[in-house]
Amino acid sequence: MEGAKVKVADALGNLRMQIPKVPVVSNARPVRREASPRSRTAGAPGNLPGPLERVHAVAGRGGFHALIELGPGNVLSGLMKRINKDVEMLSVSDVATLEATAAKLKV
Repeated sequence: MEGAKVKVADALGNLRMQIPKVPVVSNARPVRREASPRSRTAGAPGNLPGPLERVHAVAGRGGFHALIELGPGNVLSGLMKRINKDVEMLSVSDVATLEATAAKLKV
């Protein structure tokens, strides 16, 4: 897991961040929209959560109809399907799935 944290930290450090246009949940906590884009990513790599705990926390919040899982695999999507079948799960792991998700959301 340490190797993944380093890779994620490097990747995030090279991204140009913007204030999100839609509500964002990171580590099962809503991201404040007024926060600076860089500050929202600073703690993420060192604070990668256990998937099951985070999916339960997000599912308990409610008020959403779709979630996007970013990264390889679809572990969180599978967990959410077991917890709340009414939530549409979209997975983005490469350019093709990003484009498909954007088209589905009409972004």
